[in-house]
Amino acid sequence: MADKFTAAESIRRLAVQYQDMVAAADALEAIGKIEQTTREAESAQAQAEAARNVALADLQRTKDEAQAVLSDLAERTVAANDQAKGIIADANGQAIGILTDARARADALLLAGQNQASEALTKMSGQLATMQSKLTDLTDQANEALVAKDQAEAAAAEAQQNLANVQAKIRALAGV
Repeated sequence: MADKFTAAESIRRLAVQYQDMVAAADALEAIGKIEQTTREAESAQAQAEAARNVALADLQRTKDEAQAVLSDLAERTVAANDQAKGIIADANGQAIGILTDARARADALLLAGQNQASEALTKMSGQLATMQSKLTDLTDQANEALVAKDQAEAAAAEAQQNLANVQAKIRALAGV
């Protein structure tokens, strides 16, 4: 009869250990899921940061191109103004001898210079508008990348908090 009591007690101890093993297996599975979610969130964060860096580089390149266009426009405007002033000065020098003829030439040359400057300004204004549009698009992309990065960071933080909670439950189950 004592053997039956001993066997029953041994079976009870094994049943308790089995229940603890099932709980530990469930906890390990939950940790695995949380770790996978964390890895996926970190990957998404890295991709968002890479996209942000590309967008920022594109934005800087567009800004540099826009600045180059503005500088070129300023140089062309100065050159056109210098050219126009030179033409006017030449026309005034010739006007001493042939006033009527010189005025007609000066007006024609001045008009040509102004048209050339106007055409250059119109062309540069179109290029500037295109660059500004690209700049706006790149700024929007950079902002979207920042939002995606923030979302990925929030998901990673939540996953880490879940992992900490599960680990605390495991420690509680293990009696640590």
